[in-house]
Amino acid sequence: MTLLLTMDAIDSGALAYDDVVTVSANAAGMGGSQVFLAEGEQITVEELLKCVCVSSGNDAAVALAEKVAGVTELFVEQMNNRARGLGMDDTHFVNPTGLTAEGHVTSAHDIALMSREL
Repeated sequence: MTLLLTMDAIDSGALAYDDVVTVSANAAGMGGSQVFLAEGEQITVEELLKCVCVSSGNDAAVALAEKVAGVTELFVEQMNNRARGLGMDDTHFVNPTGLTAEGHVTSAHDIALMSREL
């Protein structure tokens, strides 16, 4: 869903591939799979998308979420709204990374709906 919302922002003109993102401490401090972005590092949206797609970089996913929505909490709200709009009835997001968290659930069917949209 992080990729889908980022692509929605690009399609709407609110974001561009060459926009520069300054990595926050929050993004740089993500655990799990990451590309080891440093706080204050500047990187383009295009490069962050590659980091998410190729390396499943949680730090890159958070940096994109913050660029799109300002804060991850608002981004997660947007994720859930978009999921409802796609009919993803068995999905509830609590973070932009997909890391295991209480209440963060989905189904194979819902992932297929999202993938088709992407």
